[in-house]
Parts: sequence; C-alpha cells; structure tokens
Amino acid sequence: MQFVYAAALTTFFVVMFLVALWAKERVKDAEDFIVAGRGLSSWVLMATLVATWFGAGSLSVSADMVRNEGLRVTALEPFGVGVCLILAGWIYARPMWEEKVLTLADVIRRRFGATAEFFQVIYNISYFGWIAVQLLAIGNIVHMAFGLDVSTSLILVTGLLTAYTLLGGMWSVALTDAVQVLLLILGLVVLSFNVLTALGSGSLLTGLDQLFLIEDKAYTTWIPTERLSEFNYWLGLFLVGSLGNIASQDLMQRIFAARTPDIAVRACVNSGMIYIVIALLPVMLGMAARVMLPEVSEGVIPALAEKFLSPALSVIFILTLTAAITSTVDSALLGPASTFAQNLLRRRVPERISTLSLTRYCVVFVAVSSAALALSGTSAIDLLQSSFALGIPPLVILTFGIYQKQTYPAPAIVTSVLGLLVWGYDLVSLLAGWKSETEASLIPMPLLMLIGSVAVYWITHSLVSWGHRSQRTARA
Repeated sequence: MQFVYAAALTTFFVVMFLVALWAKERVKDAEDFIVAGRGLSSWVLMATLVATWFGAGSLSVSADMVRNEGLRVTALEPFGVGVCLILAGWIYARPMWEEKVLTLADVIRRRFGATAEFFQVIYNISYFGWIAVQLLAIGNIVHMAFGLDVSTSLILVTGLLTAYTLLGGMWSVALTDAVQVLLLILGLVVLSFNVLTALGSGSLLTGLDQLFLIEDKAYTTWIPTERLSEFNYWLGLFLVGSLGNIASQDLMQRIFAARTPDIAVRACVNSGMIYIVIALLPVMLGMAARVMLPEVSEGVIPALAEKFLSPALSVIFILTLTAAITSTVDSALLGPASTFAQNLLRRRVPERISTLSLTRYCVVFVAVSSAALALSGTSAIDLLQSSFALGIPPLVILTFGIYQKQTYPAPAIVTSVLGLLVWGYDLVSLLAGWKSETEASLIPMPLLMLIGSVAVYWITHSLVSWGHRSQRTARA
C-alpha cells in the first residue's frame, strides 16, 4: 500500500501544479497575485473559504477533543468558526470590499495611520505557529507514503506548497482550494458512512441513533450551564472561534478578491453554513470513536480509517487529509506574506522591486520561517498556537474604524498594545507555572480581551476627542 499512497500523493500534487500553472497566466501584477484581480466568482470564493478554514485542526484535533471532552468543545469547531464566516458576511464583507485595497492593514492605515498599521502587521505572528502545525501534519503523511524521515518530508512539502503558491498567488490558492474541498468532502462522507454503518450493524440511521445513546449526560451536553467554570470554558471556545479570526488577512483577502460586494457577502454567509455541516462529520466520528474504540484517545480519525476502510478507500482518506492541510497552508502562506510586502516593506524597498516580486519573496520567508518553527519542536508551535485570542483587539479596532465617523490613531495604538501585553502575560504565566493549564482554561480570556479592548478603545477615543474639542474651544 505504501506504493499506492505514494502514487496517489504524487498524482495529487501534479494536479495541483497543473492548476497553479494555468492560474499563473492570470497573474500580471500584485493585485492579481494578492486578490486574484478582484475576479473570484461566488462558487470559487465559497470553496476557498471552506477549504481555508478546514485544516488539520478541524479534521483531526476537533475529533480528538470531542472524543475526550464531549460536545461542549463544538463551541469552537464547527459552530464558532461557522459563525465567524457568517458574521464576516453580515457585518464586514460589504464595507471591506468597498475599500478596494489589498490587505487588512491597508484599511487600518487609512483609518488610524502608519503606527496602527505597523501593529496590525505585528499581529500576523499568529500565522507562523498555525502553518507549522499544518506542515508537521502533512510531513507525517509524506513520511508514511514515501518512507522519508519526517524532517526531509516536511522540507519537501514546504517546497512544493511554496512553489505552487508562488506561481499564481490567490488564483492558485483559490482554484486549487476548489479541487481540494471536493476531495475533502468525498473523503469525510466515505469514512463517516462506513463508520456509522458499522456502528449501526449495517444501518446508517441506527448508527446515528447509537451516538446519542451515550449515557454520560455531561458528555452529550452542547452548552454546559450547571457550573460557571464549565460555561466559561465553553464561552471562551466560542468567542475564540467566532471572533478571533474575523480580522485576519486570509479572510479579508478573500472578501477583497470577490467579483462584487454581493458575492462577498453571499459567499461568506453560505460558506459559514456549509462549514458547520461538513465539520459536524468529524464531531460524529469523535463520538463514534468513544463507543467503538474506547482504548484510543488521540488520532481517532486515522484509527477509525485504519479499522473501517478498505485499502482502496484508505487512499481516498489519505488524499482527504492532504487536501485539508494543503488548502490551509497555501492560504496561510499568502496572507501574512501579502501584509509584510504591502505594509511593512513596500515603503522601505526601492520601487525597482515590484510589489509582486516583493510579495513572492515574502511567501518564501513565511514558508521558511514556519518550517524552521516546525522543525524546532512542538513546544515552540504550542507557544504560538495559543495566540488565537490575538485576533480580538484587531477586530475591535476594525469595527470602530469601519462604523465610527471620526477616528484617531491613539485608540487603535493603545488597544493593539494592550492586546499584545495581555496575551503575553497570560502566555508567560501559563508557561512559568504561575497558574495551571486547568485554571487557564477556565478563564474566558477571549471575553476579557473583548471587554478590555472595547473599554480601552472607547476611553482613549473619548479622551482624545475631548482634548480636540478643548483645543478648538481655546482657539475660538
């Protein structure tokens, strides 16, 4: 089977390269590379939105979490992330598309100035850990299929993904995502059907019924309300999922790439609903693993695939895993690279180096840095993975920036600094042992970050506004 897996993966990457080569013909300038010339249709945009969010975490980690902790963790996956996309469509898609910019940091610069723009660029550090996790996951797949050591596999995969992202930018990413999301759905449906049919002794509906016959009430509770600590944990997960990724370059980059504002709105809302439906499949698989494989607590989806899929169907599963991961990685490479090029380097690099070339250089930088982080060990990755709550202060700033009539630089700067300090303190206190992981998980840090960001922004804005009024009064 190793030869079959290797052949399937080779075919997969060849197809991705062919799509990327075709997309390359559409890239003439930075706008084509970063936002696909603002020409994505509704169907392609929905596909790339779903594929971008459905990575290794959605497929494997969420199933493991459901297996071990119950349905309360669905607050993050799929409901929090699905709501994130829906809120982005309802509230942010139209005004952001009408900005006609290349990056989220461009919007921040227009509203709050260059210093606030710089802090928005800094917030892109959260991407490196996320990419590193995905690279480790796909590196392990290549290791299994080709027999290479994990480090060599990771470096090889990084080179492949970087290459086809460099070819066509957002066009490559969006079009390959459309192929990858089809493989993803096919693989999940096949695995879910086989597992639930086995659980139901040949009947799919009986298998579904069996999932909810689990006697542990706490396990089958969607929203825990009996104890405040458990509700706080649920709320923290939901807020991280629903709010932590709205003000992100990869999401806004897709909104900017839509052909029309109506397409941007419709694609975000529809993809959020589609995401919830698709991501419920790993949830069911996690519940099934609790019943059918009680001895397995980690890697439950691969364990289910090994037990319940035929050798031929296992190939589809391998392609499913690969598609889920690669669709996330290429988007994650392009997002921060676009911001670094457009908002950090463009005004500091001679004009003879085009923005298109600069962005491609930054794609390579992000890829190499993330691969180095992945090779350095999981502790460094876990360190940066905890930065999901970092997305909340930029969301507060962006919301005020879009809907507030008068804006000043100071509120955005102070709110950005606050977010970095709070996140840094929480992370250091956890790593230094000042509080245990259990205690840290019971604190709804995203809620504290949200309340604190809104309060600091509004207080700073009020003080600055009062100062301006006082100056005008004194001059009068």
